[in-house]
Amino acid sequence: MKTFKYKWKMHDNEIIGSRDCDDEASLRRHVEANGGQLIEILEVQEKAAPKYTMLKKCPYCAEEIQPEAIKCRHCGSDLLKRSEPTYISNVRSNPSHADSYRPPQGGNNGLAITSFVLGILAVITSALGIGFLLAIIAVSLGPGGRDSKYSALAGWGMLLGWFVIIGSILVAILWGSIWAALIFSSFRR
Repeated sequence: MKTFKYKWKMHDNEIIGSRDCDDEASLRRHVEANGGQLIEILEVQEKAAPKYTMLKKCPYCAEEIQPEAIKCRHCGSDLLKRSEPTYISNVRSNPSHADSYRPPQGGNNGLAITSFVLGILAVITSALGIGFLLAIIAVSLGPGGRDSKYSALAGWGMLLGWFVIIGSILVAILWGSIWAALIFSSFRR
């Protein structure tokens, strides 16, 4: 592949252009296809061979990324948390991937805050019976908020939710054993 710098004519205008082509004939066909006429070739440069780069795999989504990357452009994960990169041996760098940036999938701040609030409400309303349901929802939403900037709130929401769930189960066992003892003692008489 060569880079041609050339002068061409379209209608009465002379234009200087640059194009990557295999040879002069393909350049001439390109200019004529655009309704122009090739006047002269000003400069020809050999295009460098494609650059080979040692890429690494993102440890979270397994997509190919540059070794210097600190954040994955595919999944948005922070790569500074991981210590050892996993390398793909001798893979050609693909510039078309640069155009396929997707924003991070994180940003679950709402889930973290909701989990925390529901955990607190579960503790407050556990005596009323709805606390158990709120605790289950808090525990379910907590993991979704673990990758947000409020991950500590998600952790507390899950902790409070588990506290209410385990407490409710223990209270149910206690009441069940009390009722079983009362029923059993009524049959003994």
